[in-house]
Amino acid sequence: MNDKVDAVQESIKLALDAADAATDVTSEYNTVRKQHKILEDKVKQIHKYTTVVFVSSIVSGIFVVIVSAFLFMQGSSKLDTMTETSREALVVFAENVDSVNKSLESLNKAIKKQDEFLAVNKNVITTMNKIEKKITESNKLTAAELRTISNSLVSELDTFSKNSVKNNNDLKKTLTNFASQSSKAIKKSMESMSKNPIYNKIIANQSMQSQQINSLIKKNNSLVSKMKDKAAMIKYP
Repeated sequence: MNDKVDAVQESIKLALDAADAATDVTSEYNTVRKQHKILEDKVKQIHKYTTVVFVSSIVSGIFVVIVSAFLFMQGSSKLDTMTETSREALVVFAENVDSVNKSLESLNKAIKKQDEFLAVNKNVITTMNKIEKKITESNKLTAAELRTISNSLVSELDTFSKNSVKNNNDLKKTLTNFASQSSKAIKKSMESMSKNPIYNKIIANQSMQSQQINSLIKKNNSLVSKMKDKAAMIKYP
């Protein structure tokens, strides 16, 4: 009896377990179904977007092809024009090659002549520098000679001036002594012969001579002073 009860309990337990398992399976199925639905919706949305992108790409590709074809046609036209222009330029260049060569030859000759001119110019500059150097040296020598001559002239003038002053002083002393002696002699003669008319004339002549001598002394002093001034005005070069 106990065995039957146990068997029944075991059967009930198994049935309950089977029911739980069925419930779990149903729940899992519903979950999977929902996820599958969500995934399906996303796939449909992606397919929709993909279709739109594909159509847009096709339209863009067609537009790009049309624009490229248009640009290619314009480029081909411009390329033909440029090619024709290049051909014409090439023909003109070929026709002018001889003229260009002649111009280059003339240019080379001009460059050679320019080099010759530069060489001549350098020689001229070198010669001018030498001449300038010689002129400078000559000027230095001339200045030295002039300085020597000037020094000699100043020295001679100074010596002459000193000698003139000395001679003038000697002459002055001599004339003074002569005048003094003459005055004394005249005075004595006048005292002894004051009543003689001839001696009065002699006295007058002696006085006149004394005045002339004094005038000569003044002129001599003036001449010596002028010579001193001229000697002082001479400067070294």
